[in-house]
Amino acid sequence: MLLRKMKVGLRSAAVFSLIGLIVALLGAISVIQMRDMASHSALVDKKWLPSILLLQDMQHTISELRIEMLRSFLTKDNDTHVEKNTERQLVSLREKISHAKDNYGKNLETDEERAAFDRLTSALGLYIRAQEKVMDLSINDSPEQAINLTKSQLNAHGDALGKVMTDLRAINIKEAEQAAMSSEYTFELSILLVGAGIILAMVLTTVLATLFTRSIVAPLRTAIKVAEEIAKGNLTTSIESEGRDEPAQLLQALSRMQTDLRQTIHLISDSSNQLASAAEELSAVTEESTRALQLALNAGAIEAARAGEGGSGFTVVAD
Repeated sequence: MLLRKMKVGLRSAAVFSLIGLIVALLGAISVIQMRDMASHSALVDKKWLPSILLLQDMQHTISELRIEMLRSFLTKDNDTHVEKNTERQLVSLREKISHAKDNYGKNLETDEERAAFDRLTSALGLYIRAQEKVMDLSINDSPEQAINLTKSQLNAHGDALGKVMTDLRAINIKEAEQAAMSSEYTFELSILLVGAGIILAMVLTTVLATLFTRSIVAPLRTAIKVAEEIAKGNLTTSIESEGRDEPAQLLQALSRMQTDLRQTIHLISDSSNQLASAAEELSAVTEESTRALQLALNAGAIEAARAGEGGSGFTVVAD
């Protein structure tokens, strides 16, 4: 088992580092998804919505320009001051339209929008030039020519300009809707990924915690069982040790202790047997010595008795 080949401290660091990595990955996924959502939201707030508002402002200004020109036809006056005011008003409106167009052109996003903007630039130029011609004819007292030019060119250019602006507005609305849908999709995907990540993290954490606990508890239980058997005097238990961690070292130490105890007991047993044998030999020697002494005493007694019979005057009694 791979975990049993690692020290407990290193094993703990590895397991908790892996759990920390899982949490970090989960957090990274959440951050990436939130960044995508923020990107889509920013695209709507900073690009498509302002572009739609800018187009609406341009359409409104173009409508004012057409109304102002029509009003100048209906209220034809030979007063030079009025004509100049009207001309200044038309110039101001054209400049406002041109400024709005330039601002819009600074924030183009897609190829489709760029192509539509090019059409807008062309249509707007044609319309402005046609309008200037109409106004020149009107100022130079050529109303019929001005009306004919309005019918033949100006209205057509105005309609084309309106169509291009409508197309641009449709593009902006479509892109805004797509960005909103992408943001919603990213949100739903984030919930799915984060939920799956949480479940996966829980499962992996449970598995890692279980393996880590078993890798410590199982060998410790074995060590306790072995120690209890040794305490009971059973020195024949087979001790198997796997790995190189601290519990494995403990089992190895118990195995060495059991072997040493067996050898010690064998030595004591051998010494005891030797002592018993020596005692038996000593007992035999003692018994033989006692018999020899008794025989010697008896022999002495006999000799003394004989001497007494010969007139020595004393008697020796030997038991």
